[in-house]
Amino acid sequence: MGHWPHYEVRIRPIWNYRSGEIENCHATFYVGTSDRTDIPNAFLEDFFRTKRQIAWIGFGTRKLDQDLMQRVFRHRVGETLAVDKAAAEIAGFYNRVIYKGEEFNSELDDESGEIKSISILQYEPTDKNATSRVLAWQTHNKTSRQVPYFLRANNKFLIADIPFAFHNMRKNDRYLAFADLLFDILKEKPLHKQPIAIGRLEDIHGFYDVPLLSRALTAFLDEKVPINIAHIPLFADPQNKEGRGEIRLPRPATESAAMVALMSEIAKDPRNALLWHGVTHQLGDLPNPHSGTSGHDFEFWDKVKNSPVSSETPEWILDRLATGLAVFNAYGRPPRVWITPHYEASALANVVFGKVFPWVMGGVTYYESSFDGSFTLDAVSPSIASTMPSVTQGLLDKVKGTSFNGIDRRSKGRISQDFPFEIYRDVYGQRVLPETLGYISVGAANDHLTQAGDVDRILEEARRNRVIRDMWGSFFFHPYLLAAKETGGISRYSGDATELRRLIVGLKRLGYRFMSLDEFERSLSPHLTSR
Repeated sequence: MGHWPHYEVRIRPIWNYRSGEIENCHATFYVGTSDRTDIPNAFLEDFFRTKRQIAWIGFGTRKLDQDLMQRVFRHRVGETLAVDKAAAEIAGFYNRVIYKGEEFNSELDDESGEIKSISILQYEPTDKNATSRVLAWQTHNKTSRQVPYFLRANNKFLIADIPFAFHNMRKNDRYLAFADLLFDILKEKPLHKQPIAIGRLEDIHGFYDVPLLSRALTAFLDEKVPINIAHIPLFADPQNKEGRGEIRLPRPATESAAMVALMSEIAKDPRNALLWHGVTHQLGDLPNPHSGTSGHDFEFWDKVKNSPVSSETPEWILDRLATGLAVFNAYGRPPRVWITPHYEASALANVVFGKVFPWVMGGVTYYESSFDGSFTLDAVSPSIASTMPSVTQGLLDKVKGTSFNGIDRRSKGRISQDFPFEIYRDVYGQRVLPETLGYISVGAANDHLTQAGDVDRILEEARRNRVIRDMWGSFFFHPYLLAAKETGGISRYSGDATELRRLIVGLKRLGYRFMSLDEFERSLSPHLTSR
């Protein structure tokens, strides 16, 4: 809902519902996690009575008046369909969603390969015109049998499962189809005339291979698209994994005259952007959990203990940011976009980032322990980020004087969330720019990392995703991949940027428009008001 900042969003437990409360909101969503939930009769009656927009997500629709269900939706509620475990080799399930002529997925397997207890409601047709109510179908991977997934009857919508459960956006999950359905539920038009593309060069620190970085930059320049550098201002390598000796005291990028000159030149063009990607992108002298080297490890999350960093306080976070800010100041252009290393940080850190940076980019980790059963998100202007200042030491000092009382310090019960479009405020006060297409990987055809892909696969995802309104084509690229294949890269020879250029050109041919962050901020509509 953060994509529509002009709405106040109220989260309330269903058992507190009172008759007629639906009429207080432009749209109402009920998220039904179980058929056994005790739902007030007043809500069941108001669901059919209201002329407001209303969507029932997931389970519990058996409690609705079934005569009205058949009259309005021309379907009845059938059995709950679960994963068929009878076939050991390939699980049977309705794991493909057909929406607007494109195929999306319902993920079956977790990282360990175990089958999840995912299930959907079966809506059965009751007359020959029933298909007129169906907006999307789920298709069985073995029998090709189809059952309705999205149903619509004027202002009322049914979704046959909870699209957020087990979602994996980078495998074209049905969650994307639901994100598009929101436009219809809310009766909102797209904010952008065509899909936005943005590419960034990832994990660039002060001691990066400048020739390979320059070749990657040339690929962007040749195609006349904006350059975005995800920059790590301080480099550490306490285990000497990169052969420079043990670097326990992080070294600033300003030690490299060549890097300062290159970054300063990039910063001169307002279409380009220097994105702040962690301070050291690692934590301390020990692996967290990979190698301890900048660009490899987590920084604002203890991945080994799977908990917040033990020394974490607002002051610790802000002092750490201050050491990185000095490097950006040397380039003559203060940063406006933050990228959390590996997109994982505590609830407290996310709140701090939201107060410091106009934008964060990428996925965000949210925690069950951060929320009560009832809370409200205030409406904001879509231009809120563009009116925020760039990061300065004065701003860091001001935030340090802010009270953080009541912020969740436990960060328990996490879920990682990706977004298909920009978010103007989330529950931590952050404004989020999406990363939707992942990255090019060595040996991507055999790579099971959910973010990784080769150019053809990424372009196929981008083509499919065009049916999603306001969808971004957002990716990142590691310039070290421009090394020759025999030395661990993807190129025919060192510096060959053919694949990177093919990705950029392919997105343009698909109708994506590469937009600078500066241009994007200027395009935001300041005229939207609170509702």
